Amino acid sequence: MADIKIRGVELTLDLLDADVVELYDSKMGTYLKDINDVPEGNSNAEEMRRQIRLTDTLLDDLFGAGTAGRIFADTKPSNLGARLGAMAELTDVVRETRKEIASYMARVDENNTYVERAEAFEQKAKPEPFPKNKKRKWKH
Repeated sequence: MADIKIRGVELTLDLLDADVVELYDSKMGTYLKDINDVPEGNSNAEEMRRQIRLTDTLLDDLFGAGTAGRIFADTKPSNLGARLGAMAELTDVVRETRKEIASYMARVDENNTYVERAEAFEQKAKPEPFPKNKKRKWKH
């Protein structure tokens, strides 16, 4: 899956490309660490603004500078709900891609099992070769 939509904005995120997954894993790991590392003494509003900044930075890092501005152009800069919704959409895309990969792998595994069974059947169907050094005993 390469083309995705977040809040109606079309973006490209090919999660079947190892380089893209490496970038995604790195940036998402940093984002989650930073989101969960809550500074003491922040008011609720300050914490919300911090989460907004972190989410905007993640989206810009993944999709290119200015992406967060495009995604949230129709919302107030202080609206955390829009960011949470966008992150839910991104997470859904990742989850669907993982299901897609699992489906491919199940099909590959299923095909390999079929091939293995066919090869085993072919091996059983072949007659054993007669040893060259043994003489046949003929019954008359």
